Amino acid sequence: VPMPANPSQYRTRLAALDGVMSEIRGAMKEAPQDPVINQYYLTTVSAREATLRQLGTTLRPEGVSLSRF
Repeated sequence: VPMPANPSQYRTRLAALDGVMSEIRGAMKEAPQDPVINQYYLTTVSAREATLRQLGTTLRPEGVSLSRF
C-alpha cells in the first residue's frame, strides 16, 4: 500500500480508524469474549498508532527529531 502523499490523507485515515474503533467498542460491550471482535480491535489500534507515527513524520521538518510526546 503506497504511503499517503500529504498529512490530510493521514488525517482522513485517522478519522476512519476512529469511527471503526467506536463501532468495535460497541460490539465488544455486546460480545466481550468474541475473539474475532477483539482481534479487529487490536488490529485497528495498531493501525491507528502506526498512522499517528507516520503523520508525525510528515509534519516534522527533516532532520528534526522529537524528544518526547
